[in-house]
Amino acid sequence: MLDRTFWGHDPPKNVRFVYSEGMDHDLLAAQVLRALRAHRSQVQLARRLGYRSNVPASWEAGRSAPPATTFFAACDRLRLAYRPALAAFFADDAPFLDELPAADAVAALVVRLRGTRSTVELAARTGLSRHALGRWQRGQAEPRLPELLLLVDRGTGRLPDFVACFVDPAVVPILAEEWRRLLAGRALLVRSPWVQPVLLALELADYQATPRHDDAWLASRLDLPVEQVTDALAALADTEQITWTGTHWALFQVRTIDTRRDAAGVLQMRAWFAGQALDRLRADQPDALFSQNLFTLSEADLARLRALHVRHFREVQALVAQSEPGERIVLLQRSVIPWDRRPERGP
Repeated sequence: MLDRTFWGHDPPKNVRFVYSEGMDHDLLAAQVLRALRAHRSQVQLARRLGYRSNVPASWEAGRSAPPATTFFAACDRLRLAYRPALAAFFADDAPFLDELPAADAVAALVVRLRGTRSTVELAARTGLSRHALGRWQRGQAEPRLPELLLLVDRGTGRLPDFVACFVDPAVVPILAEEWRRLLAGRALLVRSPWVQPVLLALELADYQATPRHDDAWLASRLDLPVEQVTDALAALADTEQITWTGTHWALFQVRTIDTRRDAAGVLQMRAWFAGQALDRLRADQPDALFSQNLFTLSEADLARLRALHVRHFREVQALVAQSEPGERIVLLQRSVIPWDRRPERGP
């Protein structure tokens, strides 16, 4: 998964973060619940969920909204396989998912959505009170579905992907257009991975200090063909990632794009970056660092190494998020790959 349209940290200052302004989370919740009902009537859904009154009608009209535990319980009653989708969404160990819809699991989910931010920071980002956030994290209360969606939105920037764990965002009117753009951005990312360094180059202080945009300047700075840079800028503009200011290209919309849905595309993208790293190592780039280790480990320590790898990635994310100004573009590649095959065990 790659953030900042394609990279792993919060968007830069003065860039409009998708959904940070204007998203009606109450309307979104109502539309998600309508999509969840699918072909059923409201009365049929109410009976399926164990209600005697037409509660879904109130949900879909926006007169009320279910608490998070009720929403997950409804998903269970409808036999939705949302837990594997959420596990993929979080991309690492999330044992609390198995306990949903329990209140303690919802509290753990809120903590996970907070990420590395403090409760104060999350409150400022969401407009929710610190008191409410604290109670949710301690399991003393729980968010309603609109509030949960707001937390996902402002906490991860991956609201469409979260909704996709439950329903097709294409049938949620308020999300349909953004979902289309997100899919286009995902396809662009895996089809043309060189758009990523081109995009990040637009944030460089040196680029912003130039009198006027020049494709050749970017190509020279990135060591890419001019034609490739020109095509990348056109594709980024077509997918509304960048906008023309009159003198320069600038980031317009910052999305968090989860590429894991396209396994073949991700492999192609990683191969391209690995090739670029190899080319730069062969060129003996003076400020490049390279390390390699091959060793034996116990199975238990292999699990610890994987956890260490995840922690390091998160620390890098935190470092990049607060680093200013943008002066260099850096490729960081790390892998944990068991070299040998796991031995087959007897019965």
